[in-house]
Amino acid sequence: MVRYTKRLALILFAWVLIYLFVPFVPISIFFENSILSVLYWNFYDKMTWIFDHPIIFLLRGGLPAKGGHLWFVISLIMAISILSLLAIWNQQNKIFLIAIPLYIFSLLAGAYAITPVGIEVEFQSYEGPFVSTLFIAIGWWLAQSDYKPTPVLAWLAIIGGFLCIIVEASILNYLFNISFNQPYLIGTVFFGTGVMFLALAKPDLGQNTPFPYLGKFTLGIYVSHMLVLHVLLYKVIYKLKMYFSDSLWQLIYPVSLSVGLYLLSLLLTMLLAKSSYTRRIVI
Repeated sequence: MVRYTKRLALILFAWVLIYLFVPFVPISIFFENSILSVLYWNFYDKMTWIFDHPIIFLLRGGLPAKGGHLWFVISLIMAISILSLLAIWNQQNKIFLIAIPLYIFSLLAGAYAITPVGIEVEFQSYEGPFVSTLFIAIGWWLAQSDYKPTPVLAWLAIIGGFLCIIVEASILNYLFNISFNQPYLIGTVFFGTGVMFLALAKPDLGQNTPFPYLGKFTLGIYVSHMLVLHVLLYKVIYKLKMYFSDSLWQLIYPVSLSVGLYLLSLLLTMLLAKSSYTRRIVI
């Protein structure tokens, strides 16, 4: 676990620096303005935000929508670190005593924040160890146990968790006018566990497809995709809007953006993986 955490920490550190120094502007801006001026004001604006929001930066790893997706890596490191510390003290079996209260806090400060039992915090409650620790704990328990779920049980957990999410979100929306767009709910635990069950029940699923090969680039795609989106892709695709009607554009835009973003992020990751100097920050 320590070696895996060090690997994640290196990836995190590298991409925090990349998102800190690289301006989130179209490449054309560099031809219209002084390069040093663009770099200076980019760095100045980001550092100003960091000093104004230090806690959020530590949990998120970047500015909102511009490197802020690194929260996932930070949360993963925190969760693994908690489990590692418990393992050092030979108390890893007590991980759920920490993970469950953390997840309850994330619910109360997240989806349930405006309910009578809610809690208000200045950061997103899924950032940090609050959500990730429970899923790491479930994964650890499955990995060290001999439990082998059946495909039927896996699909029941996935479908049941999905239905639970729909019902839970509907109740929150009906009673408290809370948006359906909530990333983590009680049902998310059952859904996520079901996905883990399916991976154990069907270890060869997708073996004869390109996905196992592409899978090793997933982390690199994730950490780099916001750079690709804001610097290379977003403005280019949006300029295509003039060639389509509004109704057709509503269909074409999300598909073209998603496919283009994945392919360009994959290409960037594969190029970085070819060099021994940059391979460790994407794979």
